[in-house]
Amino acid sequence: MYKNQTILTHMSFKGGSSKTTLNLNFVMEFCKIYKDKKVLFIDSDPQSNSSIFLLGEEVINSDIYTLKDGLSENIPLEKLIMKSPLSNFKNLDLIPSNINMVTLELILNTKAGKEYTLLNYLTNDKNINVLSNYDLIVFDLNPAISVLNTNCMICCTDIIPIINYGCYSTITGYNLLKNTYQDIKKALRIEKDDLKKPIITKFEKKENNKIKMWLEYAENKNILKNTIKQTMRKSVHYENAVLYNEPISTYLENRNIKSDIIDEIKLIIDEYIKENIITI
Repeated sequence: MYKNQTILTHMSFKGGSSKTTLNLNFVMEFCKIYKDKKVLFIDSDPQSNSSIFLLGEEVINSDIYTLKDGLSENIPLEKLIMKSPLSNFKNLDLIPSNINMVTLELILNTKAGKEYTLLNYLTNDKNINVLSNYDLIVFDLNPAISVLNTNCMICCTDIIPIINYGCYSTITGYNLLKNTYQDIKKALRIEKDDLKKPIITKFEKKENNKIKMWLEYAENKNILKNTIKQTMRKSVHYENAVLYNEPISTYLENRNIKSDIIDEIKLIIDEYIKENIITI
């Protein structure tokens, strides 16, 4: 929305694709590396997994502002934002989610121009100056074709699809995302090049007949030649780092864990900068 401001999400229409894990590890590592950059993480998933990871399970029934309050009650954006809720990341702010977000989809469907509700809200006179303070904004979405997700994706400068290594359904989901979002933009007369190359998650250094068949299938679909080069490997350490609210590099270093994944998220960030997805 502002020059050099990045608004992105990692997206998949398949649950369990490591979408939330990647979003959180990405944001935490970015905040560690670029302490002078202001980051806003927006949990727009009614399941609230990101908010639970960051704030604890009590957030589900807590009396907090969420995106629903902004879009249904026009509560100012500044009131929705939790300032530096994690002591490890002074440059990270959060708009959390909780159980109340479940009804937002129904509310959006009652509004005229429903697909633009979030964009209009973020860019109104009260909120645009608040939003302009952030260099990077990351949405965490639920794995669905919905009006809420459409609202968020319209606001994004960059959407990075997720493909799980060895998983056929995430390739199907990737094609569904491409075709559906293209149809949505065509119907709404939106012209922007925001759908980027997919990233492969849950990568494993193994080859068996199942993986060989998947690689052949992905090759025939012209997937592998046009992905983010750096992969995110399958590792329990990524989930653990999120649970401890630590960047993956810090989590591994503090526990003297030797692992090849220590620089993966940093390398993903570096590639996004090289690809002009993020401007530093």
